[in-house]
Amino acid sequence: LIVAIYHKYNFDGIYLLLGEDGTVQDEYGFPILQYTFGKFWPNNHAHVLQGKNVSTEWLYLYFSQRNISGIVTGAVQKKVSQKNMNSLKFKLPDSQELKKFDKIIQPLFSKIRSTKLENYHLEELKRVLLTKLF
Repeated sequence: LIVAIYHKYNFDGIYLLLGEDGTVQDEYGFPILQYTFGKFWPNNHAHVLQGKNVSTEWLYLYFSQRNISGIVTGAVQKKVSQKNMNSLKFKLPDSQELKKFDKIIQPLFSKIRSTKLENYHLEELKRVLLTKLF
């Protein structure tokens, strides 16, 4: 999970980043993901995802448990194309189940986001204080 706070940005909100090329999966075939929030400017080597009929948090948890070896191409440089990613099939729970699920996970992810922001601000404070001391 990363906290994104930048002066120049082209995204603002809660998103899921999935690598497009390079290190796109771990040794077990699961995707390298970043759950990010706030203002950020990703490079062009990332798929920027956000839930449409599901929450972004649901997407994060879904992908974190999904082996993507079947959609990774490239012998030397691994790649996940948008076409291959869109070819993934899954059964979407009905809207009532999604609402129940979100009722459970949203407070958890809200706490994760607030804790990450607090850590970011404490790191900045530490940097400023150490700069003044030394």
